[in-house]
Amino acid sequence: MRTDKDIIKSKKPFYNEEVFIEEDGSKNYKEILKIPFFDIYGETVGVIGRALDITKDRIYRKRLEYLSYTDVLTGAKNRAGFEEYEKKLSNENKFPIGIIMGDANGLKLVNDTFGHREGDELLIQITRVLKEASELEVFRIGGDEFAILLPNTDLKNCEKVIKKISKRCDEYENKLFNISISLGSAVKNKKEEDIYEVLKIAEDKVYRKKLLQNKSIKSSILSSLKMALKVSCEETDNHTERVAINAVKIGEQLGLDLSQIDELKIAAELHDIGKIGIPEDILMKKGKLTEREFEVIKTHPEKSYRIIKASSGLKEVAEATLYHHERWDGKGYPIGLKGEEIPLLSRIISVCDAYDIMTRGRVYKSAISKDEALKELLRCSGTQFDPKVVEEFVKIREKIIVK
Repeated sequence: MRTDKDIIKSKKPFYNEEVFIEEDGSKNYKEILKIPFFDIYGETVGVIGRALDITKDRIYRKRLEYLSYTDVLTGAKNRAGFEEYEKKLSNENKFPIGIIMGDANGLKLVNDTFGHREGDELLIQITRVLKEASELEVFRIGGDEFAILLPNTDLKNCEKVIKKISKRCDEYENKLFNISISLGSAVKNKKEEDIYEVLKIAEDKVYRKKLLQNKSIKSSILSSLKMALKVSCEETDNHTERVAINAVKIGEQLGLDLSQIDELKIAAELHDIGKIGIPEDILMKKGKLTEREFEVIKTHPEKSYRIIKASSGLKEVAEATLYHHERWDGKGYPIGLKGEEIPLLSRIISVCDAYDIMTRGRVYKSAISKDEALKELLRCSGTQFDPKVVEEFVKIREKIIVK
């Protein structure tokens, strides 16, 4: 606090709000005002001062600020708090700013089954898990949507935090419900980027994750499609699951990020979904297909593409299924793409699909041994298949053998 001598010397008024610690440790806030008093010659001859206790006012202000930026139910910051903190990080150039978005799985089910009190408890526990796992501020930006902002954090490190959160969810115990959160991440690299455009990227990844998690209502889309395929085509029973397991292993070896792995898994599980639109007499024919019948079979990638686009809107997943019969040398179908023109996810599925068909057999063809199948993949590497994908497949063949 400025002394009276300072006020007299400067001839300027002084205003401040100061904290005084009482003997019992409590804090009192006072508004301090000091004004210089002048004589008729303009010289400072004294100081007029006032001290006003504003403790209650300060408490009310803090409470209003808390309510303005905090979700009262969970204790997390709200959307206004999210926007304020993001603005602060951007102004301080804390780029890249990582954004993790989470969507609670099963909230409606908990509300409908156990009541809204338990639904509220689920949201509270989710907030706690997010805070514990990330050790950062958590924001509830919607009914069942949460966000975390990570200053100076790239996508790779965001994914490390996501893995920690997922692990913490798996460890969580509750008599009535388990905690399941679909998570996605994105990065804001410069101030000019709209935070909600970046958040939309993370939200799209959350949607893909929801398709893979059993506790998600959206996963019923994926389950329904897989069931339809299983009913219409006996030979696909467990085939797509094995292809998906092997594809994910290769994707991890190639360093795909979590979002790409999710897309790969969904695409692998649905790569033959278009076969539900192929006549059963052609699909299950034990003899050699006629040229006309083979042309009908070749339409299934395009049918897969249309079904997935219509039912889920996942463009990358739909494209991965569309091109999984393209060849590295450009002699595949339906478009005749060549080399790296073919999406990487399609190239991975192509190798895993061929390997599984060779080792399991089909109604029209007997199975061959795993060693023979690997030799065939190597023989066709650089013509039918991406050499790098085949190389990775062979490297990890012992790890990806599926019973």
